[in-house]
Amino acid sequence: MRLTKKDIERANKRRKYSDGRGLFLSVSAGGRKTWSFCYRFPDPSKDIVGPNGKPKKGYREREMSLGSIDFMDVDEARDRCVELRRMVRQGIDPMEERDRETRHVIRQQRDGSTFKDIAERYIDIKKAEWDAGGKSEQSWRGSLAKHVYPILGDMAVDRIDRADIIDLLLPIWTKVPVTATRLLPRLDLIFSFAIEEGFRSGNNPADRDSLRKSLPKASKVHSPKKHKAMTYAEVPAFVTSLRKQKGVTPQALEFLILTALRTSEVIGATWDEIDEEAGVWTIPRNA
Repeated sequence: MRLTKKDIERANKRRKYSDGRGLFLSVSAGGRKTWSFCYRFPDPSKDIVGPNGKPKKGYREREMSLGSIDFMDVDEARDRCVELRRMVRQGIDPMEERDRETRHVIRQQRDGSTFKDIAERYIDIKKAEWDAGGKSEQSWRGSLAKHVYPILGDMAVDRIDRADIIDLLLPIWTKVPVTATRLLPRLDLIFSFAIEEGFRSGNNPADRDSLRKSLPKASKVHSPKKHKAMTYAEVPAFVTSLRKQKGVTPQALEFLILTALRTSEVIGATWDEIDEEAGVWTIPRNA
């Protein structure tokens, strides 16, 4: 029975879900969902002689990754499997053929393909599906520019290994864990994209499930300090002191106190959200 879109959305257990005819949806321990094609291909080394004395052909079971559901929907995966089954019938091993083509493409593309080139290309492709206000795009570009590009930006994307990623993350993993834990999945997606687009071969050096095993638990090594709450009676004096200070920051803090809203809503406010004549501020749902 074929998988429906709801089946795919609800699939959350670590296992393989069959779509039929060799196509499987695999869910990892971390919840990542990828497509794979499972098939049998003749293997002369496994040929045997049956009980009746007649030769019996040997086969090997193979599983070919087709990529993440972020880059390939179920219809595209099924179409791809049709092509792969045709290759098997023609005596062509899809995995060997893909490896041969990948090596050829990489030889042509690897020169000049830096990590920054690939990261910017990935962002340009994916930004259309992120927040309309561009906050996700701004967050991605900002975090990469500050923490990643100075170290990996000019390196050839096919030359970066797992050790490079760990060396990059370790210094910020305990100091700024929120930033570090956001960077890890972003690096994972960028390298997955690089592999699927033929800019590098081999394993993903930033596989998040694997790297988390080599990094300390941020919750164990970082204990954020909680700010003491201000009593209601102290607020008027505090606001008065804010008004004596210059700059946007004290004004924004006073605005936050008076409106009792979230910090992200105040920081992310834009003039097109505010109707000055009506005296109404309409906050978007995704603010």
